[in-house]
Amino acid sequence: MTSSGRVLPTFPNAQYVVQKTSLDEAMRPNERSGRYYRADDFEPLVENDQINIVSGSKEIAKGVWVEPTPGPTAGHQIVIAEGPTGKYAFLGTLIPTSMHLCPQVVTAADWNPEATGRAKIEIKRHAVREGWQVGPVGCDEWVRAEELESITAFSTDMLFDAKSDVPVKTRVREGIEAAA
Repeated sequence: MTSSGRVLPTFPNAQYVVQKTSLDEAMRPNERSGRYYRADDFEPLVENDQINIVSGSKEIAKGVWVEPTPGPTAGHQIVIAEGPTGKYAFLGTLIPTSMHLCPQVVTAADWNPEATGRAKIEIKRHAVREGWQVGPVGCDEWVRAEELESITAFSTDMLFDAKSDVPVKTRVREGIEAAA
């Protein structure tokens, strides 16, 4: 901030890649999303031409892509980077903690819980299929996608049907075994 009170970008040489829908929402928030956006966070970047607006999937540097994953916010995106040891995906607020690995668990501020759940399922499938390493998922290190289910803090075994005290997954497993 200058002595006159003008807010300046913290990183004046950086370029910020933002989905168009995200910037639109920040500039014209609705009643619900208004508390999450501060003009001081993005207006200096717009004024200094530091925002690279994209719509959809885009390679932003050699081997680095942004991929829209709407749900947590209208313009949420993940970053996927390919290097000599494989692909890495930064999942942002899609799966910020191990508890959020469960598709039914979303943040209180989630824009569209159903879209978030679908995006989690699809991203996890894709990550396992392609052998990605992912973060953050409540760990301080990258996690191999095929190991995600083993670190889920909120196990689907703990989901109960309102009519029963038996976990849903246990009942489903027992039903499959009984049918066999």
